[in-house]
Amino acid sequence: MLKGKKILFTGLVKDKNNFVELKKAGAEIIFFSTIKIVELVLSDAEKSKLKNASNYDYLIFTSVNAVKFFFNIYKKLRENQGAQSGKIINGINNSAVQIIAIGDKTKAAADSRGLKISLMPEKASSEHLDKVLLKEKIFGKKILIPGSKISSSKLRKSLLQKGAVVEFIPVYNTVVADDYSKAEIERIKNTVFDLIVFTSPSTFESLIKILKLKEVKTFFDNVKIASIGPVTKEKIEEYNLRVDVLPKKYNLKSLENKIIKFYN
Repeated sequence: MLKGKKILFTGLVKDKNNFVELKKAGAEIIFFSTIKIVELVLSDAEKSKLKNASNYDYLIFTSVNAVKFFFNIYKKLRENQGAQSGKIINGINNSAVQIIAIGDKTKAAADSRGLKISLMPEKASSEHLDKVLLKEKIFGKKILIPGSKISSSKLRKSLLQKGAVVEFIPVYNTVVADDYSKAEIERIKNTVFDLIVFTSPSTFESLIKILKLKEVKTFFDNVKIASIGPVTKEKIEEYNLRVDVLPKKYNLKSLENKIIKFYN
């Protein structure tokens, strides 16, 4: 039963309104975001590639933040270009470039900006996208991937091996949250949680850094761990820890449902 269970959520502040059903079931959710997302400053060469995104055959968005920060930068670049005519040039030529999104929320973010999605893998992961993008489909094709500075290079390497011309541009970075007081950190460190929820490898490693954990395994003794997906699970297991909750679909709603099922 979830009544009285203390659950620590380490994801982004913007996701604080999730887990309504867990609260209804009596769980106590403590929000302690361990990461922050920041926009990166691009080189002139990177700006040029981003501004000419429609010249690529494929544009791949791997996350909501990839969409958000791509368009933040893209809009500024196109505004500057259109300044003389007084117009904001802000569209991607969807007939020229195929848009690929990983995950429902990423698709929704792209949809809201007027993009038509050509392809979305059944499961929200780079691994599943890699399986869909066959060599015959992408050989010799130009692919642009705006994303996180710390994102895995596995997909990019695989696409290159299949003969694609891949350009990766880091448009944002995930950094450790640094605005907690010593008292807040000590409170989290000394609280006994029933479950800790991680939504990315960064949320897990950032918690270790913020709490300055020397004995990671000891801290997680008698604590259940929930992971949003296999990449996060893999990172957690590198520390010889076991993930107890892993949803089949890699999103917060599926994770919430899996936690409810786990305790019932």
